[in-house]
Amino acid sequence: MKSKVLLIAIVLILSITLVLSYRNFNSKSPTKVLSDLPTITYFEAHAGGCGWYLRDLATNTESKLGQFHTDCSGANYALSPTEEFAVVWFDQNDEGTMQWFVQLQKKQYYRIPAPNDTSTNKFAFDKSGDLFAFSMHENIKTSTSQKTTTLEYEGRNFTTPASDNQLYGIAVAHIWWNGSWKESEIAVAGCCQEGAQGIYALKKYQEISGTTSNINLLSELLLTPYIDAPVILDTLTIAQAHNASIPTQIAGKWHRLVRKDWDHSLLVRTAGLPPAPLIGMVLIETKEGLKTLPAWIQKDKELISLQQNKQYVLITDALTGNYPKIYDINSLELIVSSTIWQGTTFWPFAPKH
Repeated sequence: MKSKVLLIAIVLILSITLVLSYRNFNSKSPTKVLSDLPTITYFEAHAGGCGWYLRDLATNTESKLGQFHTDCSGANYALSPTEEFAVVWFDQNDEGTMQWFVQLQKKQYYRIPAPNDTSTNKFAFDKSGDLFAFSMHENIKTSTSQKTTTLEYEGRNFTTPASDNQLYGIAVAHIWWNGSWKESEIAVAGCCQEGAQGIYALKKYQEISGTTSNINLLSELLLTPYIDAPVILDTLTIAQAHNASIPTQIAGKWHRLVRKDWDHSLLVRTAGLPPAPLIGMVLIETKEGLKTLPAWIQKDKELISLQQNKQYVLITDALTGNYPKIYDINSLELIVSSTIWQGTTFWPFAPKH
């Protein structure tokens, strides 16, 4: 009887300890407040639609950037380099996109139309602050001869060399000018299959997405399941280096991430050799050996995105930015966690304390 009571007491103590040491961020309270904590942004569904929020983790203060009359599914944003403006859009799948123009300083926003009825609109500001929309048209009239493929788009014909292995569509860039969209660039692009060129055929999109500073202004690029980390290790190499056994179900290829401001390195599983997406299996390499992140559940069939800010790492579901967790890689602490935020990313601008 005494041993049973003792066991219950131990379980209660452990439960209380876990509750105190790990607060889910649904309570809106961080586990610690430090001056170097980053600022994050996220979308959260409410009865009136979807709110867009900015949270300074250093001061634990939250401000609302906008409230949009739609659900939060497919939420994305693009920021202007000057931190003055943003465009928020929601991918409604077959129904196209809904988008709002946001004046960040004034916290004012208004609905803007899509440039066309395609379901693959994306938006971005260039370095001059001009707003562009990029779209891919796939279901258009096409005719193929022995040597060329001709595509008809809005009364114009475009030709490209014929290919037995490639389907084609039309990629279009529009610029927002004097309150309406104006076509600024058009290109024939591979489409409709994995790895197809799509809107990357457009020079303007290449210019914007190929610049590191611009990538930090586009949530869709921050939330991809890909990362630029050249060091690739296999499971056996990792196990031998740490004299450890790794379960066979997490065997495979791993990225090793190292930074000067990190006390430890991060191992993230990939689906294969690069370019391959990140899988939700994460380990920490310390001087004492391999460790797992607190409250992290290894997921061998789910894709994740990973963002870095100083010694902090933000891990979310890929593309959606759902179920965010922020870790301090040096202390190996869980700083932030939420089950309700969507489209979660680090905010690229300095906080205004």
